[in-house]
Amino acid sequence: MLALLITFSAPLAPFLTINVLEFPDEYVVPVGYNVTIVCTADRARQYLGDPDTSLPYSIEFYLNGRKKNQCGGQRSDREERKVCSYVIRNASKSDSGEYICWVRNSWFCTVGSIQLDFKGI
Repeated sequence: MLALLITFSAPLAPFLTINVLEFPDEYVVPVGYNVTIVCTADRARQYLGDPDTSLPYSIEFYLNGRKKNQCGGQRSDREERKVCSYVIRNASKSDSGEYICWVRNSWFCTVGSIQLDFKGI
């Protein structure tokens, strides 16, 4: 599995990419480094009625099912492109797991994930 996942589901759902800034295309990451996971959401390919309904307004990060960060959250937070990051400082083995990015627009949500394994050198 790569540390970059691009996913989208329905044409009304926001488009999503999730990756690790410092270690692109890797899923085994050394401990002791600061690691930034970035989730980028773009407007949906289609919309119903008002084009603003296709804009992403909320991004949430989860690690192994536990919420770690949120950007936006209100429909007034809509943006053409919404970027949210989660920084792991001095990563340790306990930071290993599945990182999930959950993006919402007015109609649907899109979920992407990466599995990271932090190991000693």
